[in-house]
Amino acid sequence: MTILWYVLTFLLVIEALITTLGTIRFRRFFLSRLSINNQQQQDQLPRVALLVPFRGLETNLQRNGKSWFQQSYPNYHVFFIVESSEDPSLPVLTTFQNATVFVAGTATDCGQKVHNLKFAIERVPQEFEIFAFADSDGRIGNEWLSSLIRELRTHPQDAVTGYRWFFPEKSSLFSHFRAVWNSAVLTLFSESGKGNFAWGGAMALFRKTFEETRVASFWAGSLSDDLGLTRAIRSAGRKIRFVPQAIAITEDAISGPDFFSWIARQLLITKLYHPVLWAATFAYHIIWILWMILGAIVFPFQFLVGFVLLQLFQGTKAEIRLECMSKLLNRKAGSRVLSWILSPVMSLINVLVLLGNVFTRTVSWRGIRYRVKGPNSLLILSRMKL
Repeated sequence: MTILWYVLTFLLVIEALITTLGTIRFRRFFLSRLSINNQQQQDQLPRVALLVPFRGLETNLQRNGKSWFQQSYPNYHVFFIVESSEDPSLPVLTTFQNATVFVAGTATDCGQKVHNLKFAIERVPQEFEIFAFADSDGRIGNEWLSSLIRELRTHPQDAVTGYRWFFPEKSSLFSHFRAVWNSAVLTLFSESGKGNFAWGGAMALFRKTFEETRVASFWAGSLSDDLGLTRAIRSAGRKIRFVPQAIAITEDAISGPDFFSWIARQLLITKLYHPVLWAATFAYHIIWILWMILGAIVFPFQFLVGFVLLQLFQGTKAEIRLECMSKLLNRKAGSRVLSWILSPVMSLINVLVLLGNVFTRTVSWRGIRYRVKGPNSLLILSRMKL
């Protein structure tokens, strides 16, 4: 027992050191990119199709919607895609001028979001050289599209991506849980593009790249649009470039059941489309929970010292993420206190959800329940009426 506990302690400390150093490197990259000028030659700007899929009415639709039409990049057009003409978001969407609305119909053999995007891409006129993607629950800054396109024109063979940042409702406990959980993913991105993944609410690529890498084939039978695209880009030997200025903001509340459904979906999708990352996450959390149990029972004093040490590492990484986002947004990006306090709670939740991933492949997303058999195989079990 003694040897095992000290071995587990050693592994956790090594992991903490490695990830903290990685977070410090991320900070240097992130902050250096904030000073880049996104201004581009006006007479050579490619035409961009900005695709925004919908299912249901968003809490902040009006506010989010305005941000899609206030981009500094001048040569783009917004395409909304809904499941049906009965979608409750449709009356609001039709109030936005200079946008095109597609009604895609219901998906039968893939995720509804994937179905919506495939439907739209097949109908976007050829004059549009670039596909950009935003999520209905995301608000984007004025330079969001310019920053994506600038990076994409620098690396035209690759895809580019941003990420998301949650601002939780103060009265919603599980909104804070989601914000802390999601923030930890931010520092997985690297400047080199190696190991990066696309996030569906902020990504772009040339139409030519979309066709050459056969993204549509990787979307066949897929639940995930972004990790399906990630597989396509990587399979072609290309990279996904991360753009700090392309981070989208989500401001809403979430209930307890919806939070657990959301985190289960995130981790299951990771297991299917990024198995190495899921396996590493699973191994870490199994080591962590065994270390917690053994330490609390057999070595309480040593455990307390080790726990404080590991929390110092976790807190340092959280502080760096908050610093980066605060500089990007020119405002306080989150609660430092909650980032420290909720970290071990989120680790415990991860253990439970990861174990659930082992035994179930059923997830709910936007009122649709799926049983996911594999990266390109799923069954739609039920669908709530819009």
